[in-house]
Amino acid sequence: MAKNKKGRRNKPACHSVKDKDRLTTLPNDVLLNILERLDTADDIRACTLCKRMTKLPAELSRIVVDANSFTPNKIAPDLLTLSDVVQMNEALAGATEKLLNFRSQQIALRQLSLRFYLRYYDCLTIGKAVQHAMSTYNLETLEFTILTEKQGGCCEETHMLCFGKQFRTFLAAFPDAFAGLTRLQLQHLHFAEPDIPNLLTTCKQLKHLRLFSCLNQDDPAVLRIEHPQLVELDINYGDFEFVELKCLPKLRHMAYVHWDCHGDPLSFGDVPLLSSLSLTS
Repeated sequence: MAKNKKGRRNKPACHSVKDKDRLTTLPNDVLLNILERLDTADDIRACTLCKRMTKLPAELSRIVVDANSFTPNKIAPDLLTLSDVVQMNEALAGATEKLLNFRSQQIALRQLSLRFYLRYYDCLTIGKAVQHAMSTYNLETLEFTILTEKQGGCCEETHMLCFGKQFRTFLAAFPDAFAGLTRLQLQHLHFAEPDIPNLLTTCKQLKHLRLFSCLNQDDPAVLRIEHPQLVELDINYGDFEFVELKCLPKLRHMAYVHWDCHGDPLSFGDVPLLSSLSLTS
């Protein structure tokens, strides 16, 4: 190795290519293929590190955004405070708005999956952005997982009544967004008598429905389900004494975990394709 004038060995010069992040030198189509395998929040963070990549999130054909991806300082989910939830959900709503409203209509959007908390103003932002996407793109898959601020034993019936009212407001305000849903997961909601029929009527394309720890105001609490497109129904810790599967011509999978009744929990109507049934008391 050559020595400098002071007799010290020169450090080997780093080749300019080696100094660059190899990821940023890849073609855009390859980068997009990689990014679409990740959570979209991670994509946004990665793309902010390189000027060349800043526009790539607007070209994704698959957008998956989870409020928990914006958790401050990697806090465990069971340690989140209300302030944390507010911050996370606002970040998700803002990211969703930018991703859906500031992209070219010429770029296809096939899948949109959102996991967010049921907070009024954030739902307004999300609902408007999703309705815009519904009117602009031919979405193949649209998924909502709607969380509540109170979880588990901390969620009392008074909270569930409030969450149920908030959800009814959200559904009524953005019927066009819900009309395109293919998968919906709800938790800790107290349903009034017409809520489930209204939900199923509005969600015309719904294929998968999961209800976790939801209540019904009816006495007795009877859940009647009919829908032309529903393929999978999952009820977990539902406070329904009886579930009537009335007319579900495409239903293939049904699961009811931890039902609270003394007799048979199900009644079968028109379910010609039902091939998988799981019941756990």
